[in-house]
Amino acid sequence: MTERAEPIEAEGTVPEVSGATTGGLATRYVAPPTTTTATLTDAGRVPKVPSAPPESLDIGGDQQAEHPEATPDTSSFVLLRAGLAASTVGLCLLLFVGYVYTFSTLQQQRAQHILLNEFTSGNRTAILTAKSVAEGEPAGVLTVPALHLTQVIVEGTTATDLLKGPGLMPGTARPGSLGNSVLAGHRTIAGSPFAHLNQLRRGDRMVVVTPQGRYVYRVLAVGTTRTGQRDPTSPNRHPRLTLVTSNPSANGRLYVVAALRTASNRLHIPRHPPTVAERGLSGDSAAVVPSILWGLLLAGAFGVTLYAYWRFRGRHWSVYLLSTPVLLAITFVWYGNLIRLLPGTM
Repeated sequence: MTERAEPIEAEGTVPEVSGATTGGLATRYVAPPTTTTATLTDAGRVPKVPSAPPESLDIGGDQQAEHPEATPDTSSFVLLRAGLAASTVGLCLLLFVGYVYTFSTLQQQRAQHILLNEFTSGNRTAILTAKSVAEGEPAGVLTVPALHLTQVIVEGTTATDLLKGPGLMPGTARPGSLGNSVLAGHRTIAGSPFAHLNQLRRGDRMVVVTPQGRYVYRVLAVGTTRTGQRDPTSPNRHPRLTLVTSNPSANGRLYVVAALRTASNRLHIPRHPPTVAERGLSGDSAAVVPSILWGLLLAGAFGVTLYAYWRFRGRHWSVYLLSTPVLLAITFVWYGNLIRLLPGTM
């Protein structure tokens, strides 16, 4: 009697019946395929086995693989901020130049109209006297026919005073009196009232009107002076009118000296020369602290505005309409203090 051999199923193999043979069933074993297969279900359908996720995906791990754009480029971000900061500084400087050479002229013209109204008002005699003229108030009117120039003279020669017009230097004689009466003025900014003093010639006429009278001067000399030379603002006992401004070609001053051709008044002669700050060679030191404070306020306002643009991304126009007037107002106040730091006869 022949014994039937029991087929031994190897682990991981699939038996396959090939057919009947003499002496029993012959079983052939087939190695499993390299790919995953599935058995038939009762419904005769073969379910689709999902493939393993690619190794590049880290399920539940780092989110950078799913959103590579979520992490910004640090170097690009730093360069962008540096570029924005440099652009802001450059824009502020450009606007300041425009303010100095354009807007300051408009302000000076407006100040001249106000000063002229004050000088020609009915109570000017009570306001303007030789002893009671306050700094910044009108002290007279200067007319130079050869230059087609008419300017209201301001009492004082600080950088703040000269933004209104030519100023009567403290410590010098009053116009029309014995002694050296000095008027300082801007050459390039704030209306440039003394821009063409170098075009005057000997014998040209200048007229100064004050509450004490009308005085006519004739030009004696036009020249320039540098550091170490005699200052044309120095006092003397002759009735003189000296106009000074910055030198267009080098350091120092451009000056015009004129002699009085009408009778002088009896006002006292100053004995103390003007200080360095009163000679129009430097800026107004009183504007240093306000310039710093307004500059810090402007920087803070810029920071708040940038945060508002980031915080309200969908309302850029609203942020723009609300922030722009505030920034412009602070900027103009800041510029108004910065220009006072420039030399008074610039």
